[in-house]
Amino acid sequence: MAKLVQALPEPRIIWAVLPANGVDDLIATLRHMVEEGDVLVDASDSYYADTLRRAEPLAEAGIELVDVGLGGGAWSRTEGFSVLAGGSREAIARVAPLFDSLAAEGGAGWAHVGATGAGHYARMVQEGVQYGMAQAIAEGVALLDCKRELELDAGKVVEVWRVASPLRSRLLELTARGLAANPQLEALTPYLESSAEARWVAAESIALECPAPVMTAALQNRFRSRQSNSTSDRVLALLRRMVGGLGPREP
Repeated sequence: MAKLVQALPEPRIIWAVLPANGVDDLIATLRHMVEEGDVLVDASDSYYADTLRRAEPLAEAGIELVDVGLGGGAWSRTEGFSVLAGGSREAIARVAPLFDSLAAEGGAGWAHVGATGAGHYARMVQEGVQYGMAQAIAEGVALLDCKRELELDAGKVVEVWRVASPLRSRLLELTARGLAANPQLEALTPYLESSAEARWVAAESIALECPAPVMTAALQNRFRSRQSNSTSDRVLALLRRMVGGLGPREP
């Protein structure tokens, strides 16, 4: 690490992409290697509140922290990334050539979205929106599939949505591609992991008393996907039987 830092031209720009829980260790390691005027770019999936906490002592030493919400999915390798940057105007201007080279649409896929913490905050909200959109698409395909008597071809419906409807999006494109390759959804286990960002969105909604019912429900559905023979479902079945006048174990 020391050799790397020494090899960089001054004032330095140090770009880090790490698991969120590794950023504090990195800063502790770099703290006595960097100097006033250097910029640390954190393009990790960090919680914005941690970013604010980290930025303060760095700023006192004259080191600027630029936070970057980096996204784009697997296709970003060929099409470029989405880059949401937070920090001072001066620091962003210095890092801008890197953003231009990384971002999609010939460099148009990046923006200085606000003060320190704004990049990670915007990336967090983006994840929540993505959860909500994906949930809506999944429920729409399920409704098509459930109407068996109409012999609906869900793959063809989604393909038309993708090409010529207001629903057009990257998520719908991926859905159409996936259904074309696997229309019966064979060998897929309905078990969904959830990201830290989606949980942070739900917590932020509560803290701000700013309603986000779609994003929160989409996250809850991911928790639901991991349960089989759940206690809550069995209690609901019990209550339904009891309300109907049946005993808890009667057929």
